Amino acid sequence: MTGPFNTDQLDLLMAAAAWLMPDEGSLPSVEDAGLRETYIAQALLARPDGTPKLAEFLRLAEQDGVEEALEHCRDHRPELWEAVTTILPGAYFLSPQVRDALGYRGQTPQLIPTEGSPDYDEFLSGVLDRGPQYRPTPSQ
Repeated sequence: MTGPFNTDQLDLLMAAAAWLMPDEGSLPSVEDAGLRETYIAQALLARPDGTPKLAEFLRLAEQDGVEEALEHCRDHRPELWEAVTTILPGAYFLSPQVRDALGYRGQTPQLIPTEGSPDYDEFLSGVLDRGPQYRPTPSQ
């Protein structure tokens, strides 16, 4: 999956991702997580509204450099800052290597223990004492 950006633009996005999420050793780097090859494009499939904003960020990054563009967006272009800081970390956390390193297994069903559960009859006693009440259904 290549996505809407060319190789040079992906290089800039990867530099921005590395600036936002520096490799400190305990988690995979943005390169190792597969952002370039797969996950930036997948994040943009989930958030297609991010594509034009990332493209605008890329124009700034091509002109001024990645770090300057990020700092400018943080200080003066909140809509671009929000897109960059949503899409790139979102892409990072789509990576199975990152989720494994974090110990995140995804959403799983959780059983609610019945021991120690509140007595819902106590909470609903007023409703139970009142009895059923119905509203008439509007006729057509």
